[in-house]
Amino acid sequence: GLHVTTTRAHLQRLLERGSVIQRDERVGVGRPRKRYYALPLRQHVMDVPRSYHLLTEVLASVLGGSPEKAEAAVAEWALKTIDLDLLGMALEQQPTWPEKVAAVRRLLIQWGYEPSVTSDGDDATEIKMATCPFRAEAGQSVEVVCGAHRGLLKGVLKVLGEPGAEVDLQPFAQGTTCFLRLSRSPGDQGESND
Repeated sequence: GLHVTTTRAHLQRLLERGSVIQRDERVGVGRPRKRYYALPLRQHVMDVPRSYHLLTEVLASVLGGSPEKAEAAVAEWALKTIDLDLLGMALEQQPTWPEKVAAVRRLLIQWGYEPSVTSDGDDATEIKMATCPFRAEAGQSVEVVCGAHRGLLKGVLKVLGEPGAEVDLQPFAQGTTCFLRLSRSPGDQGESND
């Protein structure tokens, strides 16, 4: 019963929150129809107990302050642990770049970040992260913690069919706020998850 413009505005907000995904559906000639699908409610924020903070400190010392080792280890863990269903992406078709970014954003929310998209394009998205559940550890070993974050995101993007995606993380770019840029080569459609 709502006007189409009002409906579009509400659907856009739901897309930004990661509550729905949008797919274009071709029916005959003309512009494709936009179909919206609700995603499973998995928006609970993961509690990061003190033991995880201790584990982070141990990993930082074992990895010798190497962000490359942290990135590789966490990327491998993500590939073994995270699947499309966990990301709310158990779909028959290959998801689009915006759907993949929405899945990454939902995961960041679940892990206790407060991500907000600041710019979004066909092949690149910038995300502002106001909070980090590992901020205390990052203060002691920012390179390792941020390397682990890059590894997590690269692993997730590989699971989503984007093995060549770039992850640029700028820690504490504005006080305690970090900035994240996810990108892929222009026109790259990712890989199939089959």
